[in-house]
Amino acid sequence: RSYADGDEDEDRPVAQEGMRLQAHFFDEAHAKHRAITSIEWSFKHPEVVAAAYSARASQTGNDPEGQVCLWSLGLPTTPELTFTCPSPVTSVAFSKHSPSILIGGCYNGQIVIWDARDKATPVQRTPSSDGHTQPVYGTLVVGTAHDSSLITASTDGHVCSWSLDMLAKPMESYQLGQPNRAFSVTCMTALPADSNTLLCGAEDGIVYQAGRLGNDRSLVQRFASHYGPVTSIHANPCPALQDLGLFTTTSVDWTTRIWHWKSQEPIHVLDDFSDFVMDAQWSPVHPAVLCAADGMGALSLFNLNQDMEVPAVRIYAGEESSTTRQAGSAAAPLPAAGTSVMPATVRPALNHCRWTADGRALAAGDTAGNVWVYAVAEPYSHPAEDEAIRFKKRLHELSQQQQQQLQQQQQQQLQQQQQQQQQQLQQQQTAGATPAASPSAERR
Repeated sequence: RSYADGDEDEDRPVAQEGMRLQAHFFDEAHAKHRAITSIEWSFKHPEVVAAAYSARASQTGNDPEGQVCLWSLGLPTTPELTFTCPSPVTSVAFSKHSPSILIGGCYNGQIVIWDARDKATPVQRTPSSDGHTQPVYGTLVVGTAHDSSLITASTDGHVCSWSLDMLAKPMESYQLGQPNRAFSVTCMTALPADSNTLLCGAEDGIVYQAGRLGNDRSLVQRFASHYGPVTSIHANPCPALQDLGLFTTTSVDWTTRIWHWKSQEPIHVLDDFSDFVMDAQWSPVHPAVLCAADGMGALSLFNLNQDMEVPAVRIYAGEESSTTRQAGSAAAPLPAAGTSVMPATVRPALNHCRWTADGRALAAGDTAGNVWVYAVAEPYSHPAEDEAIRFKKRLHELSQQQQQQLQQQQQQQLQQQQQQQQQQLQQQQTAGATPAASPSAERR
């Protein structure tokens, strides 16, 4: 079902709902028995979304392992274009300077480039001798439309910088970590105000911050993050919050954590989840709105200016609509609402979620090869003018609370150390005051 341009349901309001199903992309020939591994909206064509798929469990001779489909809101029944490659695609990105160029990071460590004007197979690919040797989960296009480059990160612990015009050899490459212990990178982002500052989530649950150019390539900070692999990382794009360096991470530990890039501890933890949290993305237009996709097949929408604990909206993959929890209502998990086009007993996990550039819709991909596009209600896609100021105030309060908690912990540790020192001193004094036995007593 689609609510694309020209559909009679396009004007149906979503303000009293939280989210409404706008499109469902699935084609049995391309998506059956495949999971969504990455999704991205086109920079140039806002109605087009790219979906990368895993390999099928049982491959046939003519079945490509790597596959990416371009779907359009105007044509929801079949993909507009399909691209293939020999290895499963683990991450995908659009070029900023050329809308026909699509980039894929692959399971075998290769980087491939497709050209929509040319053919379904890659027009460029990296050689096996240079670049990565393990799955590429971080694929990031940085720079302007006229001067952009590609940054990639892999579980082999290497970060590479590439020219999109030449993939024969990376322009720069370095290992994140020590020579005898590379950090296995599972996701990557860059700060909007400084694309030279990379934030990399790793399998050990830690987030590492490093530069990507010249002398800044060394590891400069680590964040003691999660109790399991980091599944996603995303920096808040709001211009008014750029000085904070705000970003969020998700993990298999069932949490989403919010960080300030100068603090090694999270300033807030969202834990209203019942399974792995696979992805979280800040809204591109509302500074305090965050969406998260989890292993229960739920897409949760948080308005952190309204509530810092539970989502304002929660919808499950396949549901046609959801209701919005009113501010001030009981902070209980939101029930599933609306009519679902998928039975709950077969509901797959959601792997990824991505906003459209205008913040009016969300795409979510699941482990069964479905891409769901939801229209988002106006309170979340059309923020009030003071939303950034309010959110910044909330973040400041959270930071102050965090500092107070750290000071209390330090004071408690100091008191414990002083008590231990006093006990040791008393034991020493007691031992020194005990009279020694006389020689005659020893003989007796």
